[in-house]
Amino acid sequence: MHLFRFVRRYNSYIKLLSIVYILCLIVRIIEICWVLYFQEAPDFIGFELMGLFFDTGLSFMVFCIFFPIYSFLNKYNSKISYRVASFFVALLSVLHVLILRFFVYQLVPLNVSLLEYPKEEIFFTIQTSQVRFLPVLILSLLIISSVIYLSKKMGFITFKISGLLLALGLFSGMTFTARVLLKKEHQNIYSLNKSFFFYSSCINTMLFNSTNSATTASDIVNYRNFFKGHHYVTESFPFLHTADTSDVLGCFFNSSDTPPNIVILICEGLGDKFVHPYKDMMLMPFLDSLKNHSLYWNHFFTTSERSFNAVPSITGSLPYGKMGYTFLERMPYNFSLVNVLKRNGYYTTFFYGQGSWFHRKDVYFRYNNIDLIVDNSNFNPKYKRIIAGADNFFWGYHDKDLFNQSLEVMDTLSQTKRLDIYFTGSMHTPFVISDPDKYDSILEEKVSKIVNSQTASFVRKYQKYFRSVLFTNDALSDFFNKYKKRKSFNNTIFIITGDHPMTEIPIDNSLKRYHVPLIIYSPLLKKARQFGGTGSHLDIYSTVLSLLAKKYLIKIPVISSSLGQCIDTSLKYNPDYSLAIMNGNRDIIDFYHNGSFISNGKDFFSVGENYNLKASDDSAAFKKANRMFSLYKKMNTYACYSDKIIPDSLYFDFIADKVYQYSSSADTIHPSAEYFDLVKIPAIKNGDFYFDISFNVVKAEKVTPEGIFSIEDRNHKTLEYQNFGIPSDKKEVYYHFKIKHQVSTDSVLSFKAYFWNKEKIPVTLSKIKTAVYSIK
Repeated sequence: MHLFRFVRRYNSYIKLLSIVYILCLIVRIIEICWVLYFQEAPDFIGFELMGLFFDTGLSFMVFCIFFPIYSFLNKYNSKISYRVASFFVALLSVLHVLILRFFVYQLVPLNVSLLEYPKEEIFFTIQTSQVRFLPVLILSLLIISSVIYLSKKMGFITFKISGLLLALGLFSGMTFTARVLLKKEHQNIYSLNKSFFFYSSCINTMLFNSTNSATTASDIVNYRNFFKGHHYVTESFPFLHTADTSDVLGCFFNSSDTPPNIVILICEGLGDKFVHPYKDMMLMPFLDSLKNHSLYWNHFFTTSERSFNAVPSITGSLPYGKMGYTFLERMPYNFSLVNVLKRNGYYTTFFYGQGSWFHRKDVYFRYNNIDLIVDNSNFNPKYKRIIAGADNFFWGYHDKDLFNQSLEVMDTLSQTKRLDIYFTGSMHTPFVISDPDKYDSILEEKVSKIVNSQTASFVRKYQKYFRSVLFTNDALSDFFNKYKKRKSFNNTIFIITGDHPMTEIPIDNSLKRYHVPLIIYSPLLKKARQFGGTGSHLDIYSTVLSLLAKKYLIKIPVISSSLGQCIDTSLKYNPDYSLAIMNGNRDIIDFYHNGSFISNGKDFFSVGENYNLKASDDSAAFKKANRMFSLYKKMNTYACYSDKIIPDSLYFDFIADKVYQYSSSADTIHPSAEYFDLVKIPAIKNGDFYFDISFNVVKAEKVTPEGIFSIEDRNHKTLEYQNFGIPSDKKEVYYHFKIKHQVSTDSVLSFKAYFWNKEKIPVTLSKIKTAVYSIK
């Protein structure tokens, strides 16, 4: 009797639950159709049907949670309570379609990291992606219409139907709850409810995730006991060790009169599979041939599923932070190939066909005192701009133009030794290339020779992506052919790797999405060799510097914070290696250790020589690997957010020619007076120097004081004046200014920096660090 009264009183709420069940079916059908259309995902429909069952359980649990609110509103106005509930059902369904569209793009469920991306990056990704939002809009309108239609057409829910709906919800809800409590919810990406994953990750991050978790001395000791590849030198900086100078490559190179040029080619989307026959065809014949005349590692990893981590890992062997090292608001001092080689007289450049602001590459390189950045903002106007997306967004330039522009720039530079870093982009969305018809024809010719019809169908389905691979291969071939005509070619070492494998094309398993090649080619090579040792991007920094130090006598820091080591040159396959990896959502949830692999933070596999995975039940091995993994993540957080990469003094001892002023204080200040002095240097040499300032914003109003620095001559004439802000919306602030030689007859100038609080606005700052220095 009581149940009957409940059903009668809250019949509209039960009716809305039945509508949600129908919507669960609709969105699962949409998901299945999208996956079938956009991706190659065999045997996934069974998991989708299982997911539908869990969707009903999740919906029932949500309805139970919000029932008290509905009941309260229902007492006062039943129509308004029903309309409000219907509105939220429609809204959440539309948001689910948007979240689902993100998932289908690369089969990666969206998580809280979206909320932490810089707005510019989100805007850029949307504008350059191949996602079409018209279908999303149509589906959203369909869902809203369905809610309105069903609300009007569905009458009173009978007692029997109500009982069935509630019984289904109770059973599936209990099953879903048990699955979550047993941490089984995320076992399969298809059965996973993508909205639940996104919202729960947001809640979990807000409640439990902190970059300030306590790190003890015993944590550092335990980390070093597990990661024994280095001779550690101090207890307070977990990664600090004596530099690895065991030159493993010198025996493969001839000597030269001057240290060689270094050219690093980071190829967007270059997986190791592309430098071999793939799908019964050769997509990159030039790189395939080049690797046979080079030093080549085919058991080599990137450190992340996306490109954001490639630059700091390759050039500095640096930890990852929360979102990638370049996204640290307060970037610690670090050594990198850029500033170390610059210290040795190398001219350093970065060439990029897109905007170097993307992933804050420009911030990182300028922080490392690079000499020149050439990106899409300063290409020669003769090169054709690539316009992408419905909004006609200026994306940049394709790879052939990138290489041609770089060679033109080189001709204007003095012929000193150089470090040139390239980041290609044509194998990245929007996959725009020049002469697409030509490459379609080349690809079709290759497909016509494929015997297996399913393989041929697969290649045609992903034609746009495969033709970009052909194009980049040709761009690299043209670049090398032109470089061979240059005088510097014979004294140049080329390092080629991928930032990550192309994720738009289905990847065989969760480990191969990190498998990239490493190719080192040079006319200085004595012989070619293929190695079986395992390595990663983190090993390039130490390997290059030890080669240059021992073989070509450049000066390198004796102390290092490198996470990697000199690369393994074992000829036979050697799986011994440890590496934490960030996935596409910028979560550090994957860990490779000595032929084992923790995937998604919990699934454990043994790894074959070809990186095939086999589920493992070795609990002892899992426990050890998981302990190492946990310690790495803790040290990563501690080092990045507690300024524990390297001591500042170590940085200045190697990099700086003269330190005019350095100050670091943990004190909290309240600059309430109109002027608050930061730096006063009465005598500073008229030449290039740097001014760094960082601080934490504890409390600030929307309008904040200004930071100002100025340079004056001996007559107190202001030669340069610049302000910098105190952002009220950021907790950590960092500025790195390069101040150039002033037009003045004075050889000695004065420099000062201060906060100007004209309105005496309340502000609280802490951990202020300032440095004024010139570099060698």
